[in-house]
Amino acid sequence: MTFLRWDRRDIFVKIGAPIYIAPEKLLMTHHPHNHLDQWLLDEAAVQKRIDAGPGPGLASPEQIAGKTGLEVMQAMLRGEIPYPHIGKTLDFRLVHVEKGQAVFQGAPALAHFNPLGTVHGGWFATLLDSALGC
Repeated sequence: MTFLRWDRRDIFVKIGAPIYIAPEKLLMTHHPHNHLDQWLLDEAAVQKRIDAGPGPGLASPEQIAGKTGLEVMQAMLRGEIPYPHIGKTLDFRLVHVEKGQAVFQGAPALAHFNPLGTVHGGWFATLLDSALGC
């Protein structure tokens, strides 16, 4: 499994361990300081919350009226307003947000590969665009 986490505050992609990506499988080597297990637990908790809410879609003007951007993102994480469709399409999500920090993480699937057998740059660009735009 390939797993990437983008933390706007750190301004780099964190990778749980060295990665080799092949079109037919994704392999990750073990590293004693691997934070991947905790990241996956965090992601599962967020996914459970947002799945219990309205799911992917568009927030209504009434849902976001009077809220700051941070408050909108926090409401999304609580499952109170829809989250963006693109996160479901490209299998990444917001997992944490606070003033000055937005953390997105995801796992590109085979459908996100280019013909050369690596993850398409558009997947990374969209993940970065989401984090930097918050």
